[in-house]
Amino acid sequence: MVEATCHNPLITVNASPAAVYRSITGDPPALLVDEADTIFGPKAGDSNEELRGLLNAGHQRGRPALRYDAALSAVVTIPTFARKRRCGVGGALS
Repeated sequence: MVEATCHNPLITVNASPAAVYRSITGDPPALLVDEADTIFGPKAGDSNEELRGLLNAGHQRGRPALRYDAALSAVVTIPTFARKRRCGVGGALS
């Protein structure tokens, strides 16, 4: 139901942080993250910190992530604004 009502839905499971960051463009997708309990749950530890940071941020346009691109020898800005819906089991998403 959620996918059918979203603009440009992108359903992800076990996506790398780099892939999710690069999927957010000027016309951002709606990120539909399944199994979010594995990212936010008690067993996740510090293993998904970058992805948690992206999913918790990006609620407002104009707040990019900064990364250093060694190939360009420059700092690049990566947009973070996107609509997000997390789905999982248990109380990890409250």
